[in-house]
Amino acid sequence: MNPNPHVVLVAGPPASGKSTTGAALAKSLGAALLDQDRLTNPLMDVLTELVGAREYSDPAVASIARDARYECVFRAVEDSARAGVSAVAVAPFTRECRDPEAWRALEARLAMLNTPVRLVWIALDREEVGRRMRGRAAARDAEKLVELDAYLAGVELSVPVGPHVVVDGRTSAEEQVASLRTALDL
Repeated sequence: MNPNPHVVLVAGPPASGKSTTGAALAKSLGAALLDQDRLTNPLMDVLTELVGAREYSDPAVASIARDARYECVFRAVEDSARAGVSAVAVAPFTRECRDPEAWRALEARLAMLNTPVRLVWIALDREEVGRRMRGRAAARDAEKLVELDAYLAGVELSVPVGPHVVVDGRTSAEEQVASLRTALDL
C-alpha cells in the first residue's frame, strides 16, 4: 500500500500502442492496469448490438456511451487510489487532452484523494497510425480501413493542451517505460 499513490493516464491516437505501453508501465511500477477497452468493451458490445450499430464510434452508440465509459475508468482509478494502489489508466482521453477545463476537473477530482495525475501522450504520425491499423486488422477498424485516408484526416495527432509527457510511439514499450520513469520521476 502506498500512502501517496500516483495515477498515470496513457493516451494517444488509435493504434499508437496505448495498451501495450500502459501494461508495460503498470508492470514496471507495480500499479493496477485500468484499460478502458478491457473495463467496458463487453458492455459496449451489448449496447452496440442493441442499437443496431456496427462499431463503437457510431453516433448512436458514442453519444450515449462516452461519458459512462470514462466514468468506469475514473471510478476504478479512484478505487485504486483509495486502496493505496497506484494506477495506469489507458484510453484515448480525448476530452481531457483537448479541453483544458476537462483536464482541470479531472485533476481536481483526483486531488481530493491526494493523488497526482500525470498524462502521457504517445506520439505517432498519420502514416504510422495507418500502417498499424492495416497491420492489426482489428474488427473495430474494419469500416475505418475502407476509407482509411479519410478517417486518418480526422484523427487528432497534436499533443494535449494540458501538462503532459510525450513518448515516441515508434520506440519499444520498454524504451517508452524507461523514458517515462525518468520523465515522471517514478
